[in-house]
Amino acid sequence: MTPSKEQIEHDMRQAAFEQNHLAFRSLNQQMWQIPLISMTLTGGLWFGVSRVEEFPLFQLAL
Repeated sequence: MTPSKEQIEHDMRQAAFEQNHLAFRSLNQQMWQIPLISMTLTGGLWFGVSRVEEFPLFQLAL
């Protein structure tokens, strides 16, 4: 038995929905990770700036 046109259309829409769902999950995971990465980098930079007075060569680089 061959699938009807409606069944083929339904299967295509379902496959597209599942692919979009997986792409959104991946994007959502990245959006949760970005604040953590940016806070870590910012904290590291502030720590480096607070320690710069001990290293004159580092002061020159900044």
